[in-house]
Amino acid sequence: MAKGPLNDDQLQEYQANGFVLVRRMFDEEEAGLLRRAAKEDRELDQHSYGRGDGEGGTVRLSLWNHPGDTLYGMFARSESIVNSAEKLLGGEVYHYHSRRIMKDPKVGGAWTWHQDYGYWYQNGVLFPLLCSAFIAVDPATRENGCMQVIRGSHELGRIDHVLTGEQAGADMERVREVLKRQELVYVEMDPGDTLFFHCNLLHRSDQNHSDRPRWSMICCYNAARNDPYKESHHPRYTPLHKVPDAAIQETGLRRVADGHTDVFWLEAARTRLAEVEAELGAARTEQEDYTYLANVFGPDEIQLCEIQAAGPEVSSLVNALLEGCFDNKFEIRFRTQRPKADGKGMVDDFDIEVRNKNLDRTCLVDELSGGQFVLVNEAVNLGIAIYNMRQGEGIQYETLFRDETVGALDAANGKEYVRMLRRAMDLGGFHQVIFICHTPLVWELADNILSVGGGCVVTGDGEAASTEPRSAARQ
Repeated sequence: MAKGPLNDDQLQEYQANGFVLVRRMFDEEEAGLLRRAAKEDRELDQHSYGRGDGEGGTVRLSLWNHPGDTLYGMFARSESIVNSAEKLLGGEVYHYHSRRIMKDPKVGGAWTWHQDYGYWYQNGVLFPLLCSAFIAVDPATRENGCMQVIRGSHELGRIDHVLTGEQAGADMERVREVLKRQELVYVEMDPGDTLFFHCNLLHRSDQNHSDRPRWSMICCYNAARNDPYKESHHPRYTPLHKVPDAAIQETGLRRVADGHTDVFWLEAARTRLAEVEAELGAARTEQEDYTYLANVFGPDEIQLCEIQAAGPEVSSLVNALLEGCFDNKFEIRFRTQRPKADGKGMVDDFDIEVRNKNLDRTCLVDELSGGQFVLVNEAVNLGIAIYNMRQGEGIQYETLFRDETVGALDAANGKEYVRMLRRAMDLGGFHQVIFICHTPLVWELADNILSVGGGCVVTGDGEAASTEPRSAARQ
């Protein structure tokens, strides 16, 4: 008869290593019943399916969610197994699922490095409060692909998993580094031996190149307090009715086909999973549509749309301001798209192109010389200011204020700048323009001067300035 639940020493071993191996957990008769039932069970075979390992091999397995009252159910519900799981997880558990792993001689595939929680995390299970009981049906050796574990790797937490063949495997860069520090253990087992292991324990197995099969049954348990927050292809909390260990022999060879409980085969769950994946695909498409709309109507794109809408009028205003400057040789254009680097299509962008009409040459605004850049940039700012003023219906702006221009202006460019301001007065319908200037050659071109200093504001004739607005100012 089964040995009974784990003792305190075995619990400490599990907590330290992430696994504990119990030799002869089930006696020879119990192990023999399980082996005979598994090998002769046509119903279980009909529900098996293959899982490619990415190396040319295939692992066959059957999986069911509820234990039922067959011989397999008696093992999964036996007090020795369930009480051990409850001791490991610190409270009530329920049957998460069971599976039969069939590594057939010569063709049995490998399992890549993985953590069970790497899969189960996606099922809405919040905490890694799960464990598995791996019961050997056949002898498990290095030759026929016994399980390999990394001692203490359950302490790593969940590692990212990626698809390898038809299996999801742990990030191999990280696994290689773990193997430099932690011990690799080959878990060789005899029929009836049982390995309890943590859901975050890194484990794998090689292909079966031997002449002997390596079959096993694995019972997985979740803590009742760790009930998943969403539905998945494995069950949420379902009360588990334990049975005495003696029920294994009493049940004898009653197999799945003879049982009275719906074991909810994975085939049905996989059908539902396919439906959910189709729904998820539709949801992803819808999400992509909304993401596209969010980008299109996001702040950057809305600004770009506004620039495209305002561009013709603003550029017309800027070019009108530039007509009296530089002998009317410059005109600008707002560019909102540019060719992609590969030449295939266009990409959204913004820049100001400046065309020299005399030379029929175009460059970007920041490629102009210092004085030219200052004046063209100021023309753009003035054009935008006038455009914005015109959007305010019924509002009359009397005065245009300009801060000091960027960079020093020589006499020639200073003259162009004041001419541009006078043109801005006409285009905007302003009564006056007040601009700040530190360059005598420029402020002398103004109609009037306001000097600011010593806590006073005086006009060019030395009198204190009145509150009546003037047309120019200096500091």
